Amino acid sequence: PGAKEVINRLADMGLCIIINTCRSGQYEIDAINFLNRNGIKYHHINENCQRRIQYYGNDPRKIGCLFQIDNASIHCDKIDWDDIWARIQKRLNTK
Repeated sequence: PGAKEVINRLADMGLCIIINTCRSGQYEIDAINFLNRNGIKYHHINENCQRRIQYYGNDPRKIGCLFQIDNASIHCDKIDWDDIWARIQKRLNTK
């Protein structure tokens, strides 16, 4: 709960939203359809934003980001989107 709201707020702020998933083939298509059907804003699936590609002159393959939200991280027991929003706001305001 809360993922759509936080992700869409970040997109509305002008941040490039990349959905990085291990899914491929029909599973990747299903994920894209889910995002679209649920109104979750994103710019790219499994690829870098154009600004990064232009900066390096090619796609460096590793997804670059200001923030990475990973439900499979060893640092993550569960995703608390209110906490994530607060932490992102704090980091953006201190830069």
